[in-house]
Amino acid sequence: MSAEDAGPASTSSGTLLGVAQAQQRTMARRTQIAAEILDTERTYVDGLALIEKLFITPLLASAQQPSPILSRKEVRQLFANFPDIIMLSKELLSQLEARLGANAQPP
Repeated sequence: MSAEDAGPASTSSGTLLGVAQAQQRTMARRTQIAAEILDTERTYVDGLALIEKLFITPLLASAQQPSPILSRKEVRQLFANFPDIIMLSKELLSQLEARLGANAQPP
């Protein structure tokens, strides 16, 4: 028996079921994308922290020595926007974790 033979009620419920399934797939895809964005932002913030730990902090410490690798001014010029970038990225990560949950992981 086809949908046409079943009458309008069957066609209507079949259409609603199809719409509901499409919405579920769309929401699942959005959730997956959001989890991937969160994971990417975590990785980015971790990378920024590594740059700070392995490069900026040692260079600033070196600038205090009699024979520095770079002067304090040069370090500040080289990493001029770094404090703003890391602050913004940490704030974005915090907001993403608050919205999606800190344990959200991409599948």
